Amino acid sequence: MSVPAPMAEAGLTHGGFYGHFKSKEVLATEACARAFDEKRLEYDSITARHGSDHGAARLEFIKRYTGKITATR
Repeated sequence: MSVPAPMAEAGLTHGGFYGHFKSKEVLATEACARAFDEKRLEYDSITARHGSDHGAARLEFIKRYTGKITATR
């Protein structure tokens, strides 16, 4: 995917994109890192709630990830 197409769809210029990110690869790297951090924090919260029952924690995480149950906040 090229940068100008999604930026135009968002009503922005591709120059604005490069003001925030040096390349599409940098954007992808940062997006993946953020998504990983969010899921890690969610898993930490789930494991804290389940204590030593790691199987139950994994099952809840997987169900949330696959959409089988919704998160409670």
